[in-house]
Amino acid sequence: MRVLFVEDCTEQSDFWVDRLRAANVDVTLAVRGVDAIVAATDLSVAPFDAVLMDISLGDGMSGVEAAARLRVARPGLPVIFMSAHDDGDTLEQAKLAHPAGYLIKPFEFKDLLAAIERGTSHAMPDTYSDHDLLVRIDVRLDMVTVQLNEARALVSAKADQETLEPRLTKIEGRLDSVILKVAMIAGGLIVIEALFNHFGK
Repeated sequence: MRVLFVEDCTEQSDFWVDRLRAANVDVTLAVRGVDAIVAATDLSVAPFDAVLMDISLGDGMSGVEAAARLRVARPGLPVIFMSAHDDGDTLEQAKLAHPAGYLIKPFEFKDLLAAIERGTSHAMPDTYSDHDLLVRIDVRLDMVTVQLNEARALVSAKADQETLEPRLTKIEGRLDSVILKVAMIAGGLIVIEALFNHFGK
């Protein structure tokens, strides 16, 4: 079982990630919505089985917006929201992303495991058609571009170059990889279309 845990509160994330790993769950942690989308759309690693997403992620993209983007990129991936709020406005907002579950903080560990089990038991299998892959790569490309622009902004603000340059280089390499995959898939589609047009006559 691979789970992506998205939480900007270090105390909360450390507590739950440790407990999940103790239960033999393979957990990857993301602090922001942008980082969660990049992780969940990575085609070079085994896909996640579920996402545990805090609704309030501080500055930037909310958990609901991140979940909505993930629904476009990976429609079969169950997202389970976690929130300390159960008011009508928050619940209505969460429904827009069609979550597989909603946990009200504080919750018990057994409730967390039960939510994961329910979400994954009704999940749709991943699809890998050319169109699906292009959509997933397109969403990933948008988010990697956001990361790249953030890193560049920090560099231009004369922050610590020794700390930021490796991060910038890593993100630029990730962006190059995504662009290459897009080009490969697009090239394959062109070849297929040409063959279809040739033999279809």
